[in-house]
Amino acid sequence: MSLCLGGWNWNTRDLHLHGFDRSQTACVSAGAKVSAMKQHAFVISLVLLAFVPACNGRGSARVRDLLGGDAAYPLIADGAQTVTAYRIDGMDRKGKTNGVHGYPMLAGPVDVDKTSQRELADVLTSDGTYLWDIAKACEFSPGVAIRYEDGGESVDVLLCFSCDELEVYAGAEKVGHEDFDPRRADLVKVAKRLFPNDKQIQGLK
Repeated sequence: MSLCLGGWNWNTRDLHLHGFDRSQTACVSAGAKVSAMKQHAFVISLVLLAFVPACNGRGSARVRDLLGGDAAYPLIADGAQTVTAYRIDGMDRKGKTNGVHGYPMLAGPVDVDKTSQRELADVLTSDGTYLWDIAKACEFSPGVAIRYEDGGESVDVLLCFSCDELEVYAGAEKVGHEDFDPRRADLVKVAKRLFPNDKQIQGLK
């Protein structure tokens, strides 16, 4: 039997010759094994911790880009001074100067409560919310818009529940478009909470 101590490989016979009896030799061997196991566990823990953000995907580079970059992203992720919601008519786009990016307003603004803000932040900032490599043959017709405003910055997230897609505008500029199929249920729940008297929204599944 051999073991490594201080960078040297020792045979248990050599330890015995240097004054260690068999019980001490066994003890040293067991201690070395335990120490090695602890070191391995520590290294594995560090590796796992390093990969936690990547696995979680929250705030990944492509999510930040989708949500408007470094200036706009914090309004959604960390909370904005004002967060409001609008019911919009996605089937009747008049032009970019009317309504919400051209979509007529049917209701709102409605103040978005803190619970809904947290739920929206969880959904919108998660990498796993989106189907990044999917393209749909579906006409984007948003029914709900969420507006974040803080310190002169504004971000609008338009939600289309017929296509399960969203568009993001930083100010007047469209900065992102993506599918949110994996988290449809969560976004429907928030929309129903914000518009409890809207029959079309309440009828969403």
